[in-house]
Amino acid sequence: MHRSRECFVCGTENEAGLDLGLTWDGARCRGDYTPRRLHRGYGNVLHGGILCGLLDEAICVAVGERIGGKVVTVRLEATYHRPVLVERPVVVEGWFVRSRGRFHHGAGQVTDPTTGKVCTRARMTCILLPEEHASKFQGR
Repeated sequence: MHRSRECFVCGTENEAGLDLGLTWDGARCRGDYTPRRLHRGYGNVLHGGILCGLLDEAICVAVGERIGGKVVTVRLEATYHRPVLVERPVVVEGWFVRSRGRFHHGAGQVTDPTTGKVCTRARMTCILLPEEHASKFQGR
């Protein structure tokens, strides 16, 4: 699975980043993630914006794998069911739902692997990023 060096979510060399590694099984992107205290919101709870970032990455990668290109988010809607505590592992998943015209739709969830309960669910709409546009944003 592709990982960049500096991306906040999947980057391997971003010391403040999340270091989320994803695998693709042909239907879903999946990654194990343990939140660090650095990314907490209130108390020992992972910040909701971090959860959205994790889901954005997993869903975008899944949709991109399915349609064969890079995609960018147009809309992300998350529903929080239960808190994610820092320093406790979770599973992040994303999958393709459908395409309609130039819009592609995906979904995802963050799950507690101990209980199997869903902590956060998300739905996403994205569009294909043409290669000539993607090259304008490439860093090192």
